[in-house]
Amino acid sequence: MLFLFERIKNNEEDLASLFKLKSEPNDIYWSGYTSHPNILDFENWYQEQLVRSDRKIWLVKSSENPFEVMGYLYLTFVKEPDKIIGLVSHGVEKKLAGRGLGTAIVNFVVNIFINGFIPANEIHSWVTQENIASARTFTKNGFIKSGLSKEEFYKSMNKSVKLENYFFERNSQH
Repeated sequence: MLFLFERIKNNEEDLASLFKLKSEPNDIYWSGYTSHPNILDFENWYQEQLVRSDRKIWLVKSSENPFEVMGYLYLTFVKEPDKIIGLVSHGVEKKLAGRGLGTAIVNFVVNIFINGFIPANEIHSWVTQENIASARTFTKNGFIKSGLSKEEFYKSMNKSVKLENYFFERNSQH
């Protein structure tokens, strides 16, 4: 199956599609939340995302049915003293979990990064230690586990969880 990647636009369809994806039980759980977003708060957040210069968001659609939104990709840019890092986050519709869509999303971001369409020196992702499938998605696409980790409290798990850092450098041999 082929996928279409479209940057989010200021319209009701994209807002509703992203809200639906962010309300999926798996997305809520792995993001550390305990319930789906409040629609009014989400609308405000969405409008803020449209004008941010440090974040890009894509909706992932089926090439067979471009009205069917199947996943999303966030890329947030963080400026450090000596480099710019693109932080990758993604999610897929629950019914499509385990069918290669997450791998395709990460492959897309790796390819646009390698080809110079992302203004960053490296791309990274923070993955909860328990989310083995997500970690595998990144390593299948050439990301390397950096050895860096951090702890965050996840309400969805009612505990502190360890997040592990995975990275991809443009000039490294993967």
